[in-house]
Amino acid sequence: MITPNFLVQNLDLTINGTHGSIVSYEPGKTAAIGATLSYKWFVGSLYYSVYNEFNSGLEEKSKYFDFRFNFSRRRGALDLYFQFYKGFSVKELPKSNDGNLLELANPNLDLFSGGANFYYSLNPKHSVQSVYKYNELQSRSSGSLLAGVSQNYTQISFTNSIFPDDIVDDLQILGEENDGKFIAVIPTIGYQYNFIKNKFNISPTAFGGLGIQYQDYESAAKGDFQGFNRSVKYGFNLPVGINNPNNYYGIVTRYEKSIFYLERGIDIENEQYSIKAYLGIRF
Repeated sequence: MITPNFLVQNLDLTINGTHGSIVSYEPGKTAAIGATLSYKWFVGSLYYSVYNEFNSGLEEKSKYFDFRFNFSRRRGALDLYFQFYKGFSVKELPKSNDGNLLELANPNLDLFSGGANFYYSLNPKHSVQSVYKYNELQSRSSGSLLAGVSQNYTQISFTNSIFPDDIVDDLQILGEENDGKFIAVIPTIGYQYNFIKNKFNISPTAFGGLGIQYQDYESAAKGDFQGFNRSVKYGFNLPVGINNPNNYYGIVTRYEKSIFYLERGIDIENEQYSIKAYLGIRF
């Protein structure tokens, strides 16, 4: 099956320090078009941004690429994702900033995020595959606890320092390419309910987990840091669709938030939400 998709996506990147929330970054709100190719247990999607809205602090419009792959059986599924944002804006500055903060909080960031999500239904009568694919149908409504694990690799590249404590103390990293790397492994638990009424289905899913991450980043105030700390991830998905014999269509709403806890009371919050519309025709 080949399915055209339209994706509206937004991401907020907030970095909190000991001085509190100093600055938030976001790429320009972006919409992307793409296509999904599925065959039996394999699903692959590619999206490319075609619409960009950006704020005054942005040096260039956001570019967004998204690759997603899904492998599933009846009770288990594996999602692979690779996302790349280029071009951020400063979303929010403290009201008491002295006018130089915008320059110090340089929005010249690149963000890459990739990883895998595995989840398994603990109810043998519940079909995970029927929630996201229409090549298997579930005869009646059911729900199940989901056990899984989430692995994520995030890399943030920047020129000036992005850390609030550096910015407040007027410490900068200028003229050099720097980056922060975060590798997280998070066991998760969730719940999914697949409600079916004739050809209509709605399948809310919620999940959350606490895990460990390896960090490698640079800060003018603290120097290079390498070590381990905790990480948190939670979110929900809401697929809603109509399944007919010759076609199917619907939307999938997704919200996810990851928190990387750093040393000395600093954390990076990565918040992402999207709405995907799809239409499939069977031949």
